[in-house]
Amino acid sequence: MNIQTVAEKARVSVATVSRVINKTAKVSKETERRVLAAIKELGYLPNALAKGLRTNNSLKLIGIICTDITDFYYAQAVASLERELRTRGFESLLACTGNDTAVRYKSIDGMLRKNVDAIILVGSVFSEQNNPNIKRAASLLPVFIINGIIDCENTFSVYCDDFSAMSQCCRSLIDSGRRNILYLYDADSFSGRRKADGFKFAADQAAIDYKMLKCKKDTESIEQTVFDALNNDENVDAIAASEDFLAVAALNCAQEAGFSVPERIAVIGYNNSVIAELARPKLTSVDNRIEDICIKAVQELSEVLNGCDVPKSTEIPYRIVKRQTF
Repeated sequence: MNIQTVAEKARVSVATVSRVINKTAKVSKETERRVLAAIKELGYLPNALAKGLRTNNSLKLIGIICTDITDFYYAQAVASLERELRTRGFESLLACTGNDTAVRYKSIDGMLRKNVDAIILVGSVFSEQNNPNIKRAASLLPVFIINGIIDCENTFSVYCDDFSAMSQCCRSLIDSGRRNILYLYDADSFSGRRKADGFKFAADQAAIDYKMLKCKKDTESIEQTVFDALNNDENVDAIAASEDFLAVAALNCAQEAGFSVPERIAVIGYNNSVIAELARPKLTSVDNRIEDICIKAVQELSEVLNGCDVPKSTEIPYRIVKRQTF
């Protein structure tokens, strides 16, 4: 006997049965009557220990899943989420999966076995529209994704508009007179594609020269890629990167090759991480406001668990933090 059987008997979704059992959202009296009747007829007994009589936030457990906690972006996101969850009285459980896709989605099932009340997926790598693991989780509890979009029932997204942000970066470089821009990226994730598409859109509109180069995420490979690009085209006058790590490595390489920054080559990064401030000269970077994204996600998650309606997706505006490289 499981919750799916109850849902089929009551002619409702699994998510609706979960809401009736946990009293986490309002349902119609008729729907509630059918669900309770099905539970009684089938003799279904929810796991009382797992639910733990969770009548307040302090007894609610939120699962957080990310890939690489050593990454500046993910580390900041997880720290912000855990801090905001504590502030609101939630407990949290963290799973770091690495980049193995199978492990990533097994972690979702693992969170369900631990009877969490909601799951937060960190990063656009989870933006897969037809993933059965995510759909199964969302049929049982709310699923939030940080800086990605999933379009299925009971999923919610809080994100920065990476397309517009990178388009604006490119336009700003063009408006300053730059006409030959090197774009560096390291990931083909949802967010990575949005940034690349935004850059290409603005560059094509202005009909400038540009190259888009994918890099391995290690300093030596990035610097070699940039060194070769500058050697092959002496007219490159700007570099935009999808992450600050790439931009700082490119900045160092350009200066070592004898190019002055920003006079000869301008450089813009993305994420406004701590290394942007530590770079010399200090790196201009897009602030995608990951802390604000995480705070908003936890706020909306709390509202969902209390039976309130929230938007399927919430966009947090970006800003460009101008420093010394552009």
